[in-house]
Amino acid sequence: MISQSHLEEEPFKFYIPGCPIPVIGAIDLVEEDEADTLIITDFKTSSRAYSNAEVDKNFQLTLYQMLQRKTDTAAENFFFDSIAS
Repeated sequence: MISQSHLEEEPFKFYIPGCPIPVIGAIDLVEEDEADTLIITDFKTSSRAYSNAEVDKNFQLTLYQMLQRKTDTAAENFFFDSIAS
């Protein structure tokens, strides 16, 4: 159960070490549950959700994870959710 919604369409910008060009984007939704786990939701216009193998290879979700590592959020308190329409 979600305890609070933090941000919708939250823009971000960060740099990858050794690359002078910033990574710029927006996260669809950031929420937090009762255990203080941050949940990043990426809404997709697809008929199905990603499989685990697709998530592991998804560039966009990889960038979200890189963004998470640039924050103070512990990895165990971070969850990605991709919702199919």
